[in-house]
Amino acid sequence: MLRRRILLAGLPALIATPGLAQPDTWPTRIVRIIVTFPPGGTTDILARLMAERLGRTFNAAFAVENRAGAGGNIGTDLVAKAMPDGHTLLLTTSGPHGSGPALFPNQPFDPMGDFTHVALLANPPNVLGVRPDSPVRSLADLLAAARAAAARPLTYGSPGNGTLNHLNGEMLRLAAGIPLVHVPYRGAAPALTALLSGEIDMLFDTISSSAQQLRDGRIRPLAMSSAARIPAFADVPTYVEQGLPEVVVQSWFGISAPRGLAPTLVARLHEAVMRIVHEPEMMARLVELGSAPNRLTPAEVTAFIGSEIDRWKRVVAAAGIKMD
Repeated sequence: MLRRRILLAGLPALIATPGLAQPDTWPTRIVRIIVTFPPGGTTDILARLMAERLGRTFNAAFAVENRAGAGGNIGTDLVAKAMPDGHTLLLTTSGPHGSGPALFPNQPFDPMGDFTHVALLANPPNVLGVRPDSPVRSLADLLAAARAAAARPLTYGSPGNGTLNHLNGEMLRLAAGIPLVHVPYRGAAPALTALLSGEIDMLFDTISSSAQQLRDGRIRPLAMSSAARIPAFADVPTYVEQGLPEVVVQSWFGISAPRGLAPTLVARLHEAVMRIVHEPEMMARLVELGSAPNRLTPAEVTAFIGSEIDRWKRVVAAAGIKMD
């Protein structure tokens, strides 16, 4: 009888354990969306747009929490070690969950095994641009100039070592068989300044960083790294249609949770996210980013992330990229 009373007395605590929260009652407290970069960037903006709309959808509080550092690994690791109760989510990016495993083989988490991948939000491409006064007017011109300048290889800028912009440059170098020299900067703004001042010959940048400069004519775009032309810049051809099908590079952003999230909760979250990204206002914001909404299932998102990890491992190995 005593043993039975002890077991019954422990039931409330057991039921209240966060890891055992029931999907049909979720959320029972504030849901944190962890952003692995500082406030103000594309990742942060997307997270805040989603937090506001998810809050309305579930009539609950969703709060963005910025945990920047170590190329996104600090915040990502925090989510990997959180309880899988749906109250800690990750704004997943193509860094820690894409190129990161190739560049940082000692990541403190398994980007596949430690997470439940729920949805893909956006996948904007990079753009290759030159100064408007450059004699280079097309990708064909650039490749010809690069081959002619083998003694003094052309230089390209990026927001830093290991960024997708850097990897985009290496993919072009490998695919076209041309000599190029990478010049890393501490962010997109100084890289753009270097391009406009003539310090570098070309720039690989994300659409979200360079859209206004492209519209103002301060950058002449030569190629878009998407698989097909994007509506926001429909006049800019892709590498694919210019004879380089290997050069497809897209930043991407998704929603993930710790491993073990209940399948019914995964389904609820995925359905809500898909509904949100197809709202007219959100679709317009995604178009501004050079992206478009998708309907990938959680299983398809997981497979996509796995394929990205494998692809970047091959590129990093072929290019011989080493992080300091």
